[in-house]
Amino acid sequence: MKIKTQATFELPDDILESLLTTGLEGGNYGIGYWFCASDLSRDQDRLIYHAIGVDAEIPSACENWSEVIEQHKNEHGDIWKLTKETVEKGLKKAIRENHKSVMDALRSESPECQLDAEDADIIIQYGLFGKIVYG
Repeated sequence: MKIKTQATFELPDDILESLLTTGLEGGNYGIGYWFCASDLSRDQDRLIYHAIGVDAEIPSACENWSEVIEQHKNEHGDIWKLTKETVEKGLKKAIRENHKSVMDALRSESPECQLDAEDADIIIQYGLFGKIVYG
């Protein structure tokens, strides 16, 4: 038997920036194992709302940004841009996919405290790629 439901979640206004910050600052538990970030933009609360980066496996990607970004842009053309919209798209996809840890966190009393770096990784990948590519 299938039962279709529509869920509504009340989330804090800054949840998207918080998830982006958690993903980027979460190291290898977040997106650090596949995303090497540059050009982070933060709001007045120090939450990240925009980041540019490349695949972390590119040699010396995190050492000399200006050269790596230019070289990668010329060779591959896939510089990744993360924004609040990327996170929103990924969060909606995680909900549609009924991703267990994300859904468990959203159903808790304080989802902003329960969504961790691993959840942020899943959400950001869904937002950027439409599916889980890494991990």
